[in-house]
Amino acid sequence: MPWGYPMNTLSTGRSTILASKCESRAIRWTAIVLSLLLGVGNVVSAAQNPQEPAAPTQSAPRPQTREEKQAVKIRAKVHKLGVGPKSRATVFLKNEMALKGYISKIDADSFELTNPKTGKVEIIRFADAKAVSGPMSRATKVVLIVSVCVGVLLLAGALAMANRP
Repeated sequence: MPWGYPMNTLSTGRSTILASKCESRAIRWTAIVLSLLLGVGNVVSAAQNPQEPAAPTQSAPRPQTREEKQAVKIRAKVHKLGVGPKSRATVFLKNEMALKGYISKIDADSFELTNPKTGKVEIIRFADAKAVSGPMSRATKVVLIVSVCVGVLLLAGALAMANRP
């Protein structure tokens, strides 16, 4: 605000508008009255249209054991990967086996993994799986390739500096 104008002055670029104290009080009171009217309107509307109180929602019981927590994580990962030939996954079982294929069906407590080469379908319980991994994302592949290239360049530079007389 330019120097020399009173404190209740509004500058809008081309012209300067003086707002009196009465006008600013009127604006404040108008805002208060409108807010109260909206609040009363909501109360009256709620009284005319009573709704039943919402029943308390019961959340899923928290997993107790480590195995149950692991099964919940596996279930979430399998659901994230989805179903179909494009949902390739590697499943590591608790008996140290690893199965590769795509997820063809997801049930409440198990899922089906189909080997695309043989067509064999394996039914795997979430409790029997130790880990599930999907394919690497494009960003992960790019970061991996760039990291390897930078490492090779640094190694070549270090060897060149070491062989220097």
